Amino acid sequence: MRFQFVAFSAALLLAACSGDKDETSDSGETDTDTDTDTDTDTDTDTDTDTDTDTDTDTDTDSDSASHSATGSVTTWSGDAFPIISVACAGCHVGGQSGGLSIVDETSLVNVSSGNGTPILDYVEPGDAAASYLFQKIAGTQLSVGGAGARMPLTGGPLSAGDIAIIEQWINDGANP
Repeated sequence: MRFQFVAFSAALLLAACSGDKDETSDSGETDTDTDTDTDTDTDTDTDTDTDTDTDTDTDTDSDSASHSATGSVTTWSGDAFPIISVACAGCHVGGQSGGLSIVDETSLVNVSSGNGTPILDYVEPGDAAASYLFQKIAGTQLSVGGAGARMPLTGGPLSAGDIAIIEQWINDGANP
C-alpha cells in the first residue's frame, strides 16, 4: 500500500512538471520546451513492480538577442560613431593623424591600415580580430605586428563597454 502511494505521488509530480513551458530571458531569447512523459506502473504483488517509462523531450530555441542598447544589430551611425566621434575627435575626426582621417565608416571599412604584418584593414566586416581599429583601441596592436600606442592617446583608453560596442559593430558586419 505504501509503495502504491509513493508511485502515485511520483506520477502526480511528473504530471505537474510536464507540458509546454515558454521562457523568455531578459536578452529577448525565447525557449520553448515540450516534455511528454508517460509512466505506467503495474504492481502484481507487494514484492514485484513493473515500470514502463516513455519520455520524449522537444526543445526549440528561438534567439532574438540584440547587440545594442537600441535592440537591433549595431550600426555605425547609432552605435559606433557616437563613441568614435568623441574619443577620436581632434586627431582623426576633423583632422588627420597617423595617416588616418575618419569622415564616416567608409574611411575605415575595407580600407588598408598600412600597418602590421600582415597588413590589416582598419575594419574587416565580421571580424574584429582582423581589424586594426579594434586592435588599436584594445591595445593589442603589437600582437598583430602593428605599431604605436593604444588609442585614443588623449583621454585614456575607451571603457570596456565602448570597446565591446565597437567590436560588436565590426562583428555584426560594420553596418552603416
